Amino acid sequence: MKGITMGSYCSQLKPNNKNSHLPPPDLASLLLNYEKGLSDSKHWLHNFRQTLQASDQRTEQLWRVNLLDFVLLAREGIRTTLDNTDIILALQVHLGEGGVGVSDYSLRESLAEDLDKLMEASQGAKGTRAVLSGAGPSRSHVVSRLTAVLLDPSVNKTLENEYYRYLRSNPSSPTLAVLLSIL
Repeated sequence: MKGITMGSYCSQLKPNNKNSHLPPPDLASLLLNYEKGLSDSKHWLHNFRQTLQASDQRTEQLWRVNLLDFVLLAREGIRTTLDNTDIILALQVHLGEGGVGVSDYSLRESLAEDLDKLMEASQGAKGTRAVLSGAGPSRSHVVSRLTAVLLDPSVNKTLENEYYRYLRSNPSSPTLAVLLSIL
């Protein structure tokens, strides 16, 4: 009979990846992990959001959390090809006056107009007529514009820089990861 020592039992409890209690190395990894529902991803996103909120309050410029919310909404909209009217409405709010800044103003405005037309097309008899006649923008066209906005440097690079600043602050690990690393 093979005996089990305490050390080998504890090593079975440890996660395979010893770095699992560390934050994702970049913003893209954080967002992908969150979308996949991987362990600790909610903790890191929540922690990042709190850091952005603290920066917004410290500088009295409220844009960082809104930018993160916009990116999360846009990624959800791309994943669902804008089938949900709630996502379209939320994106319209973020693109409204004083909302998310995009370096290419014409791209921002054309996306806002396309979202307005898409929303109109999803409501009532006029919307049905517009869809049947092909007058409104196609969802795939709006999704491609939304992707272009996400790749815009004022959106992508700005939030990526904020995430690197967050990583430099040495964020704390989730409690469970710390406990498992002790075992």
